[in-house]
Amino acid sequence: MLTNLTDPNTISNSDTNPEDNNTSSDKSLSGDNISTDLNSITDHSNEASNTDHSNKTVEIIAQPTINEMFHHAAGQNTRQKKSINCALVKWIVTNLQPFYVLKSDSFIKFIYALNSYYKLPSDKHVKALIHQNYNNSVEYLKTYLATEIKMCGLMCDLWTAHSRNRYIGITCHFINSNYELKEVILAIKYVPYPYDAVSIKAELEEVIND
Repeated sequence: MLTNLTDPNTISNSDTNPEDNNTSSDKSLSGDNISTDLNSITDHSNEASNTDHSNKTVEIIAQPTINEMFHHAAGQNTRQKKSINCALVKWIVTNLQPFYVLKSDSFIKFIYALNSYYKLPSDKHVKALIHQNYNNSVEYLKTYLATEIKMCGLMCDLWTAHSRNRYIGITCHFINSNYELKEVILAIKYVPYPYDAVSIKAELEEVIND
């Protein structure tokens, strides 16, 4: 009995077996825990990815064609539009055209045939452009007359409209610095009653002073 207890081999086996068992059991437990944690993390990530994909909406944006882009760019060309508007106003004023021509179907088709990217302005906008050009012309005319002429002649014309209202037109005739004969309409104004020499003189002096 003593021999068996004091046997070194017996002692080493009895000392090492419990530790080995504990170590192996700890390793098996830790491995199981790690694998379980990894599986749970994978499951959560898959659920999160599935949830994200289910909540996302795909938006498809149609790409414009070349013609559409060119049409948009031409419509945004403010310099060209301003130039065409000025030419339109000049044509209306020079040829004494009525404003309702802007709403004529044949005229709209004619403009579209010339430039399909140009949109006709409204009659209200054309009136505003005419007033703006008139104010600019008045300032230019004052400067031109002050620097170009030394002597001039004024001609007055008085007529009665169908509404029985009377109007006076005043035209200035002069020779410029290049010895060219010029004439400028200074005013076309309504003349209030009475239509006598005193009223005409007052209107003429007002135009000259302006």
